[in-house]
Amino acid sequence: MEGFDLVDLARRLASWRGTIPRILVFGTVGSTQDEAMALALTGAPEGTLVLASGQTSGRGRVGRSWHSPAGGLYASIVLRPLAQPGAWPALSVLAGTAVAQALHAAGVTEVRVKWPNDIVVAGRKIAGLLAEARVDEGFVVLGLGLNVAFSDELPGAISDVATCLAAHLPVDANPMETCEHVLVSVVNACANTSIDLSVDPVSASRWLDCSRDVLVDGLRGRPVGITELGELELDVPGGTRVRVSVGEVNDAGSN
Repeated sequence: MEGFDLVDLARRLASWRGTIPRILVFGTVGSTQDEAMALALTGAPEGTLVLASGQTSGRGRVGRSWHSPAGGLYASIVLRPLAQPGAWPALSVLAGTAVAQALHAAGVTEVRVKWPNDIVVAGRKIAGLLAEARVDEGFVVLGLGLNVAFSDELPGAISDVATCLAAHLPVDANPMETCEHVLVSVVNACANTSIDLSVDPVSASRWLDCSRDVLVDGLRGRPVGITELGELELDVPGGTRVRVSVGEVNDAGSN
């Protein structure tokens, strides 16, 4: 696979000015989320994109740190949804679906979305999303971390659960083109949304990881679909189907 060149990626994205009006490229930053948040607070337009080749304080959901070595794609996008804030959680589902579709189109097989914000390939995490909302200011910063090609040894805690694009792209694929399409797909899916922000249940459910039971706040069930609101549908013991809108999802095993 060709080397990962963030400047090359930025050049490619420059041709999408109608979709991505502003691009800022950094080497290593504390967090692309923090950089994009600061820009949004000063009026940066929707679709503004922050890119970095590494993060020293990358973060995921519920305050977890995000290992951000060189060789990854770290991006944050400013969004200004028209919908009521109660509908904003659907943005994570729209973004996850867009990432899965773009990776699949590039030739990556066995792509699935682990609701609400992880993208996995063959059961291993390849990308993660983080949506941070500032309701009073009317914006959301959507972060994306994509493992492109590992350039150092992974920490033991994630070495058995993570994978990267280099391990799954066809040998003749261009990784920069794939990263370009991933980012453009996410912006197209999440920016300039209507007042009726909603998810296409058929499209989103197609990519849902339904391979095993999960635990959500003590509730065990098998994922079976995504609703128009971006909720996770679970089949729970006893034949009942429930909808989950928030909560930490953990693997409960395959049985």
